[in-house]
Amino acid sequence: AIPTKEILNRFSIVKLEEDEEYIKGVIKHRAKVGREGFEEAYSRKAIKFLAGLKPYKVRVPYAYKIAEHFPSRELKENRNIDRFIDSIKAIAIFNQEEKVKGRDGFIDADWEDYDIARDIFMNLYSGISEVPLNRIQKEVVEVLEKEEDPLTIKEILSRIKTHISTRGFRPHMDKLVNIEVLDPFESRDTFNNPVIKYGISEEFKNVKPIELPFSEDMRVRKVRKVGKVRKVGKGGKKEK
Repeated sequence: AIPTKEILNRFSIVKLEEDEEYIKGVIKHRAKVGREGFEEAYSRKAIKFLAGLKPYKVRVPYAYKIAEHFPSRELKENRNIDRFIDSIKAIAIFNQEEKVKGRDGFIDADWEDYDIARDIFMNLYSGISEVPLNRIQKEVVEVLEKEEDPLTIKEILSRIKTHISTRGFRPHMDKLVNIEVLDPFESRDTFNNPVIKYGISEEFKNVKPIELPFSEDMRVRKVRKVGKVRKVGKGGKKEK
C-alpha cells in the first residue's frame, strides 16, 4: 500500500544501514543464532545501568530557543519538535547522575544533552531517508538526479544496477509518481510514437534534511550594547 501524506506526517521514516556487507553480517549472525539455538542476551552492564536509573521529570530550559531554530516548512515538524524534545529528556535521564535534582522531582536538561540529541536526530531524519523508498526506487532517484532531461522507463532500466523486468519495474515507478517523487511527462520517441518520460518532481527537489544549530550557536546572544556579546550557559543561565 502507498502511504498517504497524513500517514507520513504521523509516522517517522528513519534511515537504516543499507550497506550490503552490513546486511550480510546481520544475516550471518541470525543464522548462527538459529543454528546454535542460544538466546541473545543484553549486556549485564547495560541491564544494571538501566535498573539503577530513577524516575524523574525533565525540564528543557532552552525549549524556546529550539523552537526559534526548528524547521517549520512542513506539517510533520509539528510532531518532530515533540520527538526531538522527548529525545533530549531521554538523554537527560540517562545522564541523571550529573544533574542537580530539584525538590519538585525535576531535573534540568543541559546543552550537552541537546548536542547528543541533535546528532542522533539529524542522522535519523536526513533528507531522502524521510521518504519511504526501497533500494530500487532509490536507484531510480539517483539516476534521474544526474540527468537534465526526463527519461523513459526503458532508459531508466538501462541505467540502474538492479536487474528487473519492465513488468516488475512499473509498480516502483507508479509508487514514485503517487508519492510525488517523480513527475510523468508526455513525449515522443525518435519514431514519433507517444511515450511517457519521468523526471524528479520540484517538490522532491526541495526535500532537505533537518538542520539544527550546535548548542554553542544558540547560547550566544547579541545584546544592544555595541561590541558586546553575552553568552548563555547550561540550563539557559547567563554566564558572567
